[in-house]
Amino acid sequence: MESAKRSWAERVSDLVTRFGGSLPFFYLHVGWVSGWLLWQLSPRVPPELQFDPMLFSLLNLLVALEAVLLSTCILMSQRRQDQLADRRHHLDLQINLLSEQENSKMLAMLAALMRHQGLALDDPEVAALQEATRPEVLVPQLEQALEPPIEEEPGSLPRPPQAS
Repeated sequence: MESAKRSWAERVSDLVTRFGGSLPFFYLHVGWVSGWLLWQLSPRVPPELQFDPMLFSLLNLLVALEAVLLSTCILMSQRRQDQLADRRHHLDLQINLLSEQENSKMLAMLAALMRHQGLALDDPEVAALQEATRPEVLVPQLEQALEPPIEEEPGSLPRPPQAS
């Protein structure tokens, strides 16, 4: 589905990236560079047919240009894959929140059935699990817990605590 929405530039970029990460691409390069070097360094080739003199400036230029183009295509493909992954993670979060709501509702219904049957359940964990998850409260807590501690430079003044 997502592949149909790609522009022609994204399709070309993905093709180049897919081919650039393959063994045929590697073999093609080994053959191409080896052939180039053998041609340029062979004593049997007349000097007038050796088009890239020692230090191989033309070969260096072509390899550098190829590296720039190939890395650009790889970065474009990675960016698009990251966007797809972000969308999938967001969808996964939405599904998990819905599932959590369903589980909380089932626990509440089960507790109501137990009360109706005259059974007592004094479990504080069940009461806590029945409460709805509030993402607006969880997100700042998770960000704070996942945030790496800021290391202070030697001799610097300590940073004031941030208000939360």
